[in-house]
Amino acid sequence: MTQASSNAQLEEVLLKVVDLPVLPATAQRVLALMADTDVSIEKVKRIISSDPALAAKILKIANSAFYGGCRNIQNLAQAILRLGLNSVRNIVVAASLRNVYKRFGLAEKLLWETLIGSAIASSIIARHTRIVDQEDAFIGGLLHDIGKVILNNEYPDKFAKVMEKVYNESAGFSQAEKEVFDFTHREVGALAVKKWGFPENIEHLIRHFDDFEFVSKERWLYNHVTI
Repeated sequence: MTQASSNAQLEEVLLKVVDLPVLPATAQRVLALMADTDVSIEKVKRIISSDPALAAKILKIANSAFYGGCRNIQNLAQAILRLGLNSVRNIVVAASLRNVYKRFGLAEKLLWETLIGSAIASSIIARHTRIVDQEDAFIGGLLHDIGKVILNNEYPDKFAKVMEKVYNESAGFSQAEKEVFDFTHREVGALAVKKWGFPENIEHLIRHFDDFEFVSKERWLYNHVTI
């Protein structure tokens, strides 16, 4: 495949990503608010209050054994205060990410379990090693393979061929993707999170995840990839 045709196909994927209702309006508004230096608990509370299901989920998590204190919380503002703004952001993103999937068969279930498992494991490792922020580690683990989800959504037959090469021919994922698509899920994932409004460091984490030479030049990236 020529470079021009490869770029054209990648552009086609990105157009699909742009058109997808990937993150609900509430999640988009929370992400936009988190990018504001003037963010406050009251502002976040007002947005989340517009989504009763999400508000109930945050209250439930705030009262879980993992975060629970001696006092049961019934108030959303107190729940946000107990969890912290970054934890709330991550809960909102994780709850919304399920909407990325156009279908939910076995392949989608495996991808979903990988993302959630990576997020939880990264958070636990970060908490014990303290080399990165625990909440940043969670969001990095949650999003690092999001490009696979998008490719599987839009090109399930082609993505199945990639999986066959990986599991039946012992090919590396990037190698198999380049043979089938001529680009990798890293490129797709990085461009997607940029479109969704995530910080540039998350975009770099996804794009350069497998590039040790690049990652080793920047301590933040190196530590997060290591986690």
